[in-house]
Amino acid sequence: MKSLPYLQDNGILLETDYPYVTKQGTCQRKGRKSAVNMSKFWRLPRLNIPQVKAAMQNGPVLTALNASGDFGKYTGGVYDPEEPCYRQTNHAVVIVGYGVDSLTGKEFVTIKNSWNERWGEKGYMRIAAHTKYDNASVCGWANYVWEIRI
Repeated sequence: MKSLPYLQDNGILLETDYPYVTKQGTCQRKGRKSAVNMSKFWRLPRLNIPQVKAAMQNGPVLTALNASGDFGKYTGGVYDPEEPCYRQTNHAVVIVGYGVDSLTGKEFVTIKNSWNERWGEKGYMRIAAHTKYDNASVCGWANYVWEIRI
């Protein structure tokens, strides 16, 4: 993620202090105090789910995934699309949990999306940890994972 070095150098602002604007432009952060500062970050090995689970014990874990197709229409349950969706990443999210669905027995990671609380499960998604396709993760969530320290 190209934004991580910038965040490490400049800190992270609260949305209440610097609201999101839906247009291209230049960052207007000058003179605004950071709410959180990131001390370091590193990329985890590709498709290493045990290491992702271990990293979640220490703090935020970020990932890039493919949010194309019916991803945006997600309303609940463990997301595990029939067609592969891992070709190219185009969206960043925070991994906040890991579990097993009591109805299906599927392992999943819980991600927090930035869209809004009306999307998914109040802004969150449970995405299948594994896919039936070899050497892949659903929507590529386990291909580009970063652990950060605050």
